[in-house]
Amino acid sequence: MQWYVVSQFGARMQADAFYAAATLPQIASVLLIDSLPLILVPMLSSLSIDELREDVWQMLMVTCAALLLLSGALAVATGVLVPVLVPGFSAPAKVLTVNLTRIQLCGLTGAGATAVLTALHQVRNRFLAPPIAVLVSNLAAIAFLLFYMKTGGITVAAWAQVIAAAAPALLLVSDAGLPRICRWNRSWLREVWRLLLPVVLGKAYYLTSAPIDRLLASFLPPGTLVMFELVSRFYAAVQRVLLQGIMTPFLPHLSRLAAMSHWRDFKDLYYSQCRLTLLFSSVAVAVTEVGVLWVLPSLPRVPGAVAASDLERMAAIIACMGGVLPGLTLVNVLTNAFYSQGDTYTPTRIGAVAYTAGLALRFAGFGLAGIKGMAFAATAWVFLHCLLLHVVLRRRTQRLITGSDAGMIQFAGVEEV
Repeated sequence: MQWYVVSQFGARMQADAFYAAATLPQIASVLLIDSLPLILVPMLSSLSIDELREDVWQMLMVTCAALLLLSGALAVATGVLVPVLVPGFSAPAKVLTVNLTRIQLCGLTGAGATAVLTALHQVRNRFLAPPIAVLVSNLAAIAFLLFYMKTGGITVAAWAQVIAAAAPALLLVSDAGLPRICRWNRSWLREVWRLLLPVVLGKAYYLTSAPIDRLLASFLPPGTLVMFELVSRFYAAVQRVLLQGIMTPFLPHLSRLAAMSHWRDFKDLYYSQCRLTLLFSSVAVAVTEVGVLWVLPSLPRVPGAVAASDLERMAAIIACMGGVLPGLTLVNVLTNAFYSQGDTYTPTRIGAVAYTAGLALRFAGFGLAGIKGMAFAATAWVFLHCLLLHVVLRRRTQRLITGSDAGMIQFAGVEEV
């Protein structure tokens, strides 16, 4: 879907406005919506089916009401916020970005409902339904895009994003049962917010990278932002696939090993995860670079309005950002190893330190080499983050292994006596 938009409009002003318009909806989604299933699943897992559905409907009502208010407030403020985010855009580009932002904000409420219903399905061990709903919704959005974008323009692409974000809730809501008047459990809602707030604050700091990227790229030639964003989104999509396929199945076993203090097996398992993610992510980067640099230009006709110079620019960004995908997958594996040990503070602190250094690198890279410098700075930041996590985790795990071995020797001595 992302590639089709670029192929029709090229790396030009309209595509730049479309991607820039996603900034505010993306920030709201990452901060408030993406974390909801992580918070809700543990809280809902011990409830009976009736209690589960009652609490889910309560959460649905609260979430939808809060996101409706937030969407309305952001839609009103968009006229002021968007020009600040992309000061280098021309006046027509700023107006278009404002309009597209307001359209994409319409999908926030449906995305929030999808997050709550996803937690419901996971608690009931129905793990396939949410991704299937997302897949069907994306296919519907692509069909809408193919049929109407040539006549409706870039606005249709924004509405397609709304369909992709909100439609899964319609496919999943039947599992919640009939709508019901819920008991108002304020203590339960306060507990949800207490658990959600630290996650929101941590992510809020990391998300400053999105507006900074758009601010810097707005001063570069038209089409620069869309190329940078397209590569970033592609890497993010591949990362999600790798983490779902490699990290998620290993995580429960990793937690059990930590609970039983089997630290040697713990170390072997997360090392195995690191090797697998590093292998597959490196292959994905190499294949993408080959495809953009050699395969696409060799086609009889490059799709849509994408020129050969655009492909060369994209290939350069992919090369400079080559370490982002392997690094981020390793960061996620190492962070979850900390979480398995019951420690969420240390990886958050390390991430904040690495990210602060990364901001300085991003501005320096922009000043030295424009978009290529920004892309290389992203690789350097992720590498620093990964290195710090690895060093701290390896030293801690080794201390735990040493302590565990000493305990076993002492226990064996007592048994012998």
